[in-house]
Order: sequence, then structure tokens, then C-alpha cells
Amino acid sequence: MDKKANIYLKPHPIDAHEEVIINITGYYEHIKNHQITRQGSTCADEAIFIYCLEGAGWLTTDNKTYVVDKGMAIFCDQKAPHAYGSNGLNPWTILWVHFTGPFVDYFSNALHAKAQCTALSIGYHTHIVQYMKQILKLLDTPDEPLKRRTAYSYLKVCLCEVLMHVQENRSKNITANAYVDQSILIMEQYLHHSLSLDELCHAIGLSKYYFSRQFKLATGLPPMTYFNRLKIQKASHLLVTTDDRIQEISAHLGFSNPYYFSETFKQFTGFSPREYKHMHGKKY
Repeated sequence: MDKKANIYLKPHPIDAHEEVIINITGYYEHIKNHQITRQGSTCADEAIFIYCLEGAGWLTTDNKTYVVDKGMAIFCDQKAPHAYGSNGLNPWTILWVHFTGPFVDYFSNALHAKAQCTALSIGYHTHIVQYMKQILKLLDTPDEPLKRRTAYSYLKVCLCEVLMHVQENRSKNITANAYVDQSILIMEQYLHHSLSLDELCHAIGLSKYYFSRQFKLATGLPPMTYFNRLKIQKASHLLVTTDDRIQEISAHLGFSNPYYFSETFKQFTGFSPREYKHMHGKKY
């Protein structure tokens, strides 16, 4: 597969009878300097699904910023304002599609993401990758009705697979051990303070080894990495929505000094706080 592929589809008579209609689809491999912002009149009149195969990126909505890693996906409903892009230090490889049709409403409602954008932790699944690559292969000749219909069907199956993984993850979260949920609540309460693994384990009442192992099984990340990601997501939001100085945000979130804050911020986003504020500060 080429390192960068874009396939644009013109309207076709069969579209009137399909639940899922592909407008644009593509594949980007380790793409740098990839940044898209849609706000107000520039919001897409179509749903967007992006699946991260390697590397990392980010998604910013009106009220939240997500760090997007391998095995995560982005969904943006129709007309939902957003910005997303690749991590400058660890550029992402993504499969993506813009689509319309009656199935969009079902999909967004099932995700509880109507008129919103969200990041989904679904893991890396070979079936989803195969479906999306098959769509690209089929649409090399988009004017052939049978291939086009088959591509639409593959996308619907792919999206249903995503929903099944999301629902499975929700079920696991509901039945997850209470201490994992409790530890995340403590992290959220301590976003403006420092918090060590020893202190967290003491509050939960578990050994560091056992707690760290169980936390990573439940969330996919070590506890302190998860805590720092929460801090950086909050910092990203403050950089975009307030006039606070970088030093003030660093102190507000309990970092020992602005240098450590900047290094941590760049590790998660690929940008320094100053670069990130410059890119987004005037758009939200």
C-alpha cells in the first residue's frame, strides 16, 4: 500500500438505497505535520472515523483534549467542531473514512456521541484493519456499482465491530475492580497536586506491584503514565481556553517546574506548550 492514499467518491445512484455512504477514504503512513481544524461553517457535513495503527496524535473538542495512541480511534459526528493532528515526535499511521447515510445516527447514538467528537480505546484489531484496507482496494475503481456496494458493506461491518469492542470495554469497566475506579477518582482529585505511586497505593491499600499490574491490565497504561496523561489533557484544555501563562498552568497542575511540565507535555503531544497554544489558542 502507498504511504499516502486519498480516494474521493462522487455521488452515485446506488447511494439513495444504502445505509452507509463513503465520501472520502484514505491511508496515511507516519504522516508528519498533519493537522486539521473544523469550526463553525467549516465543520464537516459528514461523520469521520480515524483508526490509529501506529504512532500517536491528538484530538481537541470544544471541551476536552485526548491523546490518541496506537489502537485508539477518533469519531466525529456530523457538524461537530474539532481539531486533530499527528504527534510531531511520533507521527501516526492512520486509516480513515468520511461517511454519511442513515447508519451515522445509529452509530453516534450507540457511542453516546451525538453531535460530538470522541476518542475510542478499542485496541488494535486485525479484522478492523483488514476491512478498512479492503475498502481502499475495492474503491480503486469507485464507479463499479458492485465494488462500491461491497465497500459500503465492509464499512458497516467495520463500524459494528467497533461498537462491539466499545460495548465490551464498557462491560469490563462496569465489572472492573473498585480500586481501579477509586484510584482514577483520586488522580482526578489530585490533578492540581503532586501524587506519587507510593501515596496512591497507600490510599488504595494495595502493594505497588499488584496495583500497578492490575491498573495496567484495566487501562492499558501504568498508573503514573495515566496520571500524567490526565494532567496533560487538562493542560491542553487550559492552553486553548484560557489566557493563563504556561508557568501558571504548570504550577496549577502541580508540576515541580515549568521545564519538567514542558518536557512531559511534548512527550504526550509532540509539541511544546508554546507551540500548542500558538496552533490552537486563536481557534477556540
